[in-house]
Amino acid sequence: MDLKKTYPIAQHFSLERKELTDEGWFTCLGINDFDSNESQWTHWLHPEEATYYQSISAQKRKQSFLLGRVCAKTAYLNANPQESRPNVHIQTGIFKDPVLQNQSTIQWQVGITHSKSIAAALVFPATHPMAIDVEEWDTKRATTMRTQCHSEELHCLEKIGLGSAASGAVGWTAKEAISKALRTGMTCPFKLFGIKSIEAHPDGGIRGLFVNFCQYQFRSWIIEDKVLSIVLPKRTRLIFSENGPKLTNTASKARGLTSVHDASQNHSPVSDS
Repeated sequence: MDLKKTYPIAQHFSLERKELTDEGWFTCLGINDFDSNESQWTHWLHPEEATYYQSISAQKRKQSFLLGRVCAKTAYLNANPQESRPNVHIQTGIFKDPVLQNQSTIQWQVGITHSKSIAAALVFPATHPMAIDVEEWDTKRATTMRTQCHSEELHCLEKIGLGSAASGAVGWTAKEAISKALRTGMTCPFKLFGIKSIEAHPDGGIRGLFVNFCQYQFRSWIIEDKVLSIVLPKRTRLIFSENGPKLTNTASKARGLTSVHDASQNHSPVSDS
């Protein structure tokens, strides 16, 4: 199977601020592409990764581990084409976060996410903390995701044109992404990650801010039956080279996003970034 025919191999993005411009890469692969890569795992995995991979007994975990590494290394090698795939080591941190052990003069970091049908990864410079999450927004999971969103947050998401399932998925993925950026994961109550404002973004998709972490923003895109959310510093403009991230070659755009709505009247004294 030629994966390029189904999923783009890597998508470049720039990170623009008044005082600094950086760049990074985004990659995704479908779980259905696992068979194509499973037979090639020795060509992708570092020796330590390979040892762990061979110890995994659960097939779903094996899939997600390998495809996450394939995504992350594909993105990283676009930034550092002189390196080889098995020499790139992505360790698993104490709190299960991926830690990129790279030999580049630039200190790169990596974020990996999985849903039931795809794996995706971001590679970005350490100067710009980022995190990523992706979820399907089928009605079966919508009820669970909506329970982690305040009624005012859901109301604001629905007022800009999102349906019940999609609004819950946007709120969920934004909060999970900020928990990854802060290195707390799901150990904190989701109410700490409350969403303050939501608006359409001129570059496409949705932009939102957080009540308690106002130095961060999130960008979300509704792409077919999935929601992709990326957290990054508030004052940084994230620009994809191909008019927004794509999970397939026919990715749809976020729909019906027209105005700004505050989801909270409270403000945190944290400094702007």
